[in-house]
Amino acid sequence: MRRRKVDKEDALRKQAEERLAGRPEHSEIPEGDFASLVHEFQVHQSELEIQNEELRLAQEIIETVKKRFSDLYDFAPVGYFTIGKEGRIIEANLTAARLLGFDKSDLIGKPFNAFVHPEDKDIIYLHLRSIRKSEPATCDSRLVKSNAVSFPAQLISTPLAEASQASETSGEFLIAVFDISARKSVEDALVRQTALIEERRKEWESSIEELNERLLVSNRELEGLGHTLSHDLRGPLRSIEGFTAILLERYSEKLDAEGKEFLNIVNQSAQRMRDMISGLLDLSSIAHTKIQRQKINISEIVGAIVQENRNAQPDREVEVSIQADLFAEGDGKLLRIAIDNLVRNAWKFTGKRSKAVIEFGKTENGGKAAFFLRDNGAGFDLKYAGPMFTVFKRLHSDSEFKGTGIGLATAQRIINRHGGEIWATGEVDKGATFFFTLP
Repeated sequence: MRRRKVDKEDALRKQAEERLAGRPEHSEIPEGDFASLVHEFQVHQSELEIQNEELRLAQEIIETVKKRFSDLYDFAPVGYFTIGKEGRIIEANLTAARLLGFDKSDLIGKPFNAFVHPEDKDIIYLHLRSIRKSEPATCDSRLVKSNAVSFPAQLISTPLAEASQASETSGEFLIAVFDISARKSVEDALVRQTALIEERRKEWESSIEELNERLLVSNRELEGLGHTLSHDLRGPLRSIEGFTAILLERYSEKLDAEGKEFLNIVNQSAQRMRDMISGLLDLSSIAHTKIQRQKINISEIVGAIVQENRNAQPDREVEVSIQADLFAEGDGKLLRIAIDNLVRNAWKFTGKRSKAVIEFGKTENGGKAAFFLRDNGAGFDLKYAGPMFTVFKRLHSDSEFKGTGIGLATAQRIINRHGGEIWATGEVDKGATFFFTLP
């Protein structure tokens, strides 16, 4: 430290000597001791001039910095208050004045507590008390503007540097004030929305309980209907089938061709109704069957069902392509019913093709991994495909293709119960493709 001071003094003297040597009057200094004293005086005078210039430049820099700091302080997006030991405002920036709706001069000397909402004065008291213990603190409080309108604010306060060295009650501190009206508005809206959601949730729970009760009643009614379909309706149908068969057998010679045709129609209608009743019972039972999930080889199921159809119609030429080892998680018995309906559907609607083609595999459709079953059969018009999976809704007449209109509805219910989806695309006389997903 002392070495640096000596070097600085030497540099200053050298600078003063050079400045003095450049002056014209320096050549007229008399010789001798007096001349030496005069020279020394002139050197010191030059040193003082240099130091004064340095001080002036330093003062200009300080003033510039002060001006910049003052601008930053005044125009900061945060309100700043400097509070004295008695809780009065020593300094405030323009932002703080605008927040309260006053001029800066109106704030100086006033107690900060005078601008606090009456109900929040205890909050501020505890807040200031914690600051005076040299503990930076944060709190939310309402401040009151010049027009007596209050607004929510967040206060972040900290002791000033010199205050931290002072006693607990003698220091100054700085309070930064943020207007949090927007935040409070959002919070209040969130509280209201949460209350509304809770109210809606209770209403929904009540509605769900009511719907569950109604569903239980409906299920009991369906079970009763199933019992009726199973026992009370099947008996008369068996009688119709039996007696039409007896009429055809015993009175065949007495009936003309038209009479026999009528009896055949009655018999076929009775059989169709019996099949529809069986399908409805199967469809109803699916809703109550508990799903037993396991890893299923869907490809093997498709292959087995295709072979059953080949055995039933060995004279048909059907080209079948099955992508091997496609697995899914699900109930093996239920999935077999669903896939059986889809495969038999494809087998039936390709019945009029000289060379039928059926393909099973897995693909991406609409961003989803889906199984598909494609055929080159009769197809359908997409405009009328809406009710395709509705019970008893058919896109083809019974004279074209026999059926009950329950198979696709059954397949959809099984896929939906597994948490999947099923849909179809097609074109008249160009075949159809059925897609289904399994989680």
